[in-house]
Order: sequence, then C-alpha cells, then structure tokens
Amino acid sequence: RALIITLLVENVNTQTADGFMTFMAVFFRILSFLNKFLWK
Repeated sequence: RALIITLLVENVNTQTADGFMTFMAVFFRILSFLNKFLWK
C-alpha cells in the first residue's frame, strides 16, 4: 500500500494523488454504507 502511494506521488503531482486518495476513501465509505443499507 505504501509502495502504491509512493508510486502515485512520483508519477503524479502530490495534490492530484491526495485528491485521488480522498476520492477513493469517500467512494468506499459510500459503497460500504449502500451495501449495509441494501442487505439489511
């Protein structure tokens, strides 16, 4: 995981990488919420 983040920071600028990680975190949080809601 740390390796992937390092590669992202090296290949893309830091701001874009941080934005991507934030987006993924929010996306998985919403996905988890929907999963719990749908399978209640």
